[in-house]
Amino acid sequence: GRILARYAEPGEVASSGRKIMRFASDSEGWLVRVGLAQREVARIRIGNEAVISFAGMPEPLRARVARIAEEADAASRTTLVELRLASLPPSGLRSGMVGRAVITPEKCSLRPVLPLSALVEGDGLKAYVFRVEPPYSVDNLSVARRTLVEVAEITDAGAVLRSALPPQTTIVTTGAELLTDGAAVLPNPHWPLASK
Repeated sequence: GRILARYAEPGEVASSGRKIMRFASDSEGWLVRVGLAQREVARIRIGNEAVISFAGMPEPLRARVARIAEEADAASRTTLVELRLASLPPSGLRSGMVGRAVITPEKCSLRPVLPLSALVEGDGLKAYVFRVEPPYSVDNLSVARRTLVEVAEITDAGAVLRSALPPQTTIVTTGAELLTDGAAVLPNPHWPLASK
């Protein structure tokens, strides 16, 4: 390892608990620390691959996620993630340098995203939507069915559902708050409908 900083001079009397030097050991390899936002860290797992690039270095370095902190930093609201380099870094890399890391997260399944106007009677992360069933009557009217869904998160795009919806499901997005379960509806092709 190497001494990165010295806080006391030879022969100086130091009180207990005072820093004498800062020492960096490379016996366990090189680590890069990254602060991730809550939405990003939720998809990261130990062992995920990462690529780290530094200004002035010709080639990016390969790494893997080695540790994910158990709590978020109170000031920045980010979670510390440590990336362990896969091989020894080039000689120009120094402790404390700032780089850019791209972590390849776990693949996640596709989730339906609905406009917020489609949600009715929400309670916490649960809400109801009205699913439009195909017409069964002679006058070509469809039936609106009240369906319980679980919301994973609210984004700028709308409500991301944790619940899966069957393929080709049509959801009422305008006037859903006026419907009751089993109500006869005639979808207007000019009004917005959410389809999975």
